[in-house]
Amino acid sequence: MLKIDKNELRYIICSGIFGIIWFLFLMPYLAKTLDGSVYGQFLIFNLGLYIFFFIFLKAVITKNSHNFVTTLGIILLFLGTDTILPEYHVTITGVLTEGANLGASSTDYLFGTIAHNFGWTWNIAGISFVYIFTYFIAPLLLLILSALLLKDLTKHL
Repeated sequence: MLKIDKNELRYIICSGIFGIIWFLFLMPYLAKTLDGSVYGQFLIFNLGLYIFFFIFLKAVITKNSHNFVTTLGIILLFLGTDTILPEYHVTITGVLTEGANLGASSTDYLFGTIAHNFGWTWNIAGISFVYIFTYFIAPLLLLILSALLLKDLTKHL
């Protein structure tokens, strides 16, 4: 039978409490406050939660030190895979669509916004470069960086 370490159990309980506070109080307020700010939404609702759960809360609750390179590698791995998993927020023509609640905070919406901000809106064989950058180039770069940072990850799986 699997046993859960007391510190890990405390982390799970604190994460659950934070989740209740987050979804009932903080997220509705911040969603209204950050409406229209793609970068703000991404930093708070996407990247901010990774950093909070992986670095801050886990380190404080379990009293463990963290390997910054491994944490960064895991975050890049999650962001790379998040980009290529549904729900998609960039169409093949390069149009950004928010879709679900906080769709503008998604990783692919962020990459589509970056491509638009840099003016990479040309087409290649009828496919928008925004789309190509968002779903091929950006995730590939993130996954390569995560692989370089997580050389021993498979030993821990």
